[in-house]
Amino acid sequence: PLFHAGAGPLLLSPRFFTPERGPCYFLPAFSRRSGAPFLPAFSRRSGAPLKETADPGRLSDVAFRLLGLAADADHAADLCGKSFARYAASGTDITLVCAAGRTGTAVDYRVAARQLGARDLVLLDYELVELTPDHLVHLFADLMASVRPHVVVADGQQAAIREASAAAFSRARTADQGSGALPAKLYYRAAFATPAVELTTAVAVSEPPSPELFVRIFPRPWVTGVLERDLFAGIPAERRPATIQERLAG
Repeated sequence: PLFHAGAGPLLLSPRFFTPERGPCYFLPAFSRRSGAPFLPAFSRRSGAPLKETADPGRLSDVAFRLLGLAADADHAADLCGKSFARYAASGTDITLVCAAGRTGTAVDYRVAARQLGARDLVLLDYELVELTPDHLVHLFADLMASVRPHVVVADGQQAAIREASAAAFSRARTADQGSGALPAKLYYRAAFATPAVELTTAVAVSEPPSPELFVRIFPRPWVTGVLERDLFAGIPAERRPATIQERLAG
């Protein structure tokens, strides 16, 4: 695919874009293994302006980050539901990945990303029938290493997405060890036929059907019958670094 490790600086096809800034450069290639400085275009570190948040102790570049992994635009709608938009409205940085980016048009994906609450969108140059865990796991692992999301939500109905996300999550956790290792949590979006005993999380949204249901894969174990109400439950917010004046005063 066009989106791969070690390719050097490149202008991505118009199908690769962020919803706010249009077609973009990835400088350098999207992989830590490429050896280049790590500044993908969809990072706030790329120079995009900061936004104020409700909490004055938090800046948007240290906001909670959510990474959604879907097969294509149709599956992305099922993955995100109304929950992603709710989190985006509260200041969460949301990156949405559609693995079968060769299907549909850039306009379709741009509209979908905005409606679903995604700030940034990554499309991989695959057809839906080409998706396999072996193709996706390295790309997903690189994405997790770059975005460093607090929470990953994957499409549990697509076997390739489900298996690749679990393997990539494990790799990312192994590489980023310690008590603050990221990503911190992995969820699958619950399918209609998901047994009730497997459901772990119910996120309230403004429109029916409410709440939207998720299955937490990591961390385990989970106490059956006690539903989480927030995907970010138990994850401490990152605080802005103290200023020089604050350090001197302390």
